[in-house]
Amino acid sequence: EAVGTIDAAIAVASVRREWGSAWCRPQATGDTRQLHAASLRHPLLPDAVPNDFQVRGASWLVTGSNMSGKSTFLRTVGVNAVLARTIHTVRATRWEGSAFAVRSCIGRSDSLLEGKSYYLAEVEGVRDLIVESQGGAPTLFILDELFRGTNTIERIAAARAVLEALDVAPHLVLSSSDELRLALR
Repeated sequence: EAVGTIDAAIAVASVRREWGSAWCRPQATGDTRQLHAASLRHPLLPDAVPNDFQVRGASWLVTGSNMSGKSTFLRTVGVNAVLARTIHTVRATRWEGSAFAVRSCIGRSDSLLEGKSYYLAEVEGVRDLIVESQGGAPTLFILDELFRGTNTIERIAAARAVLEALDVAPHLVLSSSDELRLALR
C-alpha cells in the first residue's frame, strides 16, 4: 500500500512538473452551483488554447458552428473536473468550485450486436443521467449535442426537457448544441 501511494504521488508530481506553471490546486467553494476556471486547458493537448469561464447559479449552453471546438471545450471541463476531484490538480491557473462528480453523454453510438439504435443508446444514457440527478451529491452533467439526428422539433423539445430536468441544485449542466433555439427560454 505504501509503495502504491508513493508511486501515485510520483506520477502526480511528474504531471505537475511537466505542466510547469500552468496548473493549480482546486479551491473548494461553499456554493455547489459555481465553477470558475482561468486559463483552463485540455490536459492531453500540448498546444491547447487556454479558456476562462465562470458558471454561477445556472448551467451553460455552449453554441457555435460545426467544428468550432464545442465538444473539445466540454471534454476539457470534464477531464479537469475529474482531475480536481481525484488528484487535486487542474490544468488551469485557477479552479474554484465543488468537488463535482462528473457524468456525461458524449460520443454515443449504435450497436447491431446489442440491437440498439443510436437514438436508443442516447435515450438510455440520458435516462441514467436523470436517475443520477435524483441523488444529493453535486454533479457536473456534460451533454454534447443531445438528440443529434432527430428531427428539429423533437430534438429541441426533448433536449430542453432533459436540460431542465438536470439543471437543479446542487448540479450544474454544461451542454453543447448548434441549435440556438435551445438557448432561448
